Amino acid sequence: MNKLFIRLYKWLVKHPLPVYLSLLLLTLVFCIGISQLRFTENINDFLPQSEEEKLENEAYQHIGTTNTLLVTLHLDSPTCTDEMRDSL
Repeated sequence: MNKLFIRLYKWLVKHPLPVYLSLLLLTLVFCIGISQLRFTENINDFLPQSEEEKLENEAYQHIGTTNTLLVTLHLDSPTCTDEMRDSL
């Protein structure tokens, strides 16, 4: 195993141009990749949504408030009574 690394080191020392070109190419590939990154700060984009939730989120975004937490409750259980709905 040591012989392999020694041979690789000797080849790299004797051939600096391919090493520098490889480093330059790798740097360019990483720079192009980094420039393609896009970030979003809207947590709602990551959540699965139904049509009703999409409308709620759209309305919430147009309100213009910041640092506010929106909680929505849906009671679709057959055991849920009107009294339970009214208490919410």
